[in-house]
Amino acid sequence: MVIVHPLSRRLSAGRAMTLIAVTWVVAVFVAVPHLIYADVYTWHFDDGSERTVCFIDWPHKQVDLASVSFILYT
Repeated sequence: MVIVHPLSRRLSAGRAMTLIAVTWVVAVFVAVPHLIYADVYTWHFDDGSERTVCFIDWPHKQVDLASVSFILYT
């Protein structure tokens, strides 16, 4: 935008910091359900190898929470 409008007003330092803080708060708010419901599973195979996978294990009662979270990420 600076190239297109070089003389227009820009954000003040206070507004920029507020915008950054709001962005971080929203990002943390959206990520908290994944933090709560994440589980790590490890499978051991007969050939000695193992595989570790992180799943989001949503409770059956709160399927809507998964839908809302998916909608927010897309």
